[in-house]
Amino acid sequence: MKIIYLFLITFICLQAVIRLWPLTNSPWDNNSLSDGSFEVTKLGGYYILQNDIYFDDLKNKILQTPRFRIISDGPLFVGIVRSWFWGFPDMIELWYDDGVHVRGHLMFGLYDLGANKKRILAWLDY
Repeated sequence: MKIIYLFLITFICLQAVIRLWPLTNSPWDNNSLSDGSFEVTKLGGYYILQNDIYFDDLKNKILQTPRFRIISDGPLFVGIVRSWFWGFPDMIELWYDDGVHVRGHLMFGLYDLGANKKRILAWLDY
């Protein structure tokens, strides 16, 4: 019985840390985006530039995503999507400049198992 209580307390503490940890603005290294890059895949994120989609249409698809919370709604649209069970945050950034730019990256860890790439490509209907 003590093991169950210990597991439960550990789980609750991890959830508190994951959900209450202050999130930085953008851990993505912008220097890795070379001029002319239309797509960049990293272990912890994904970036793509699209010219054949409207900014508002993509923004509406993003807003319909479960567990999505808006951080900033300006020229740079920023939000957080949390994973279903653990609640790990992924930052989503959307902006328009010679096309629609979409970037998703994890906030904790090193590797997201391709979750950001899959999510963004689903929004873009790939």
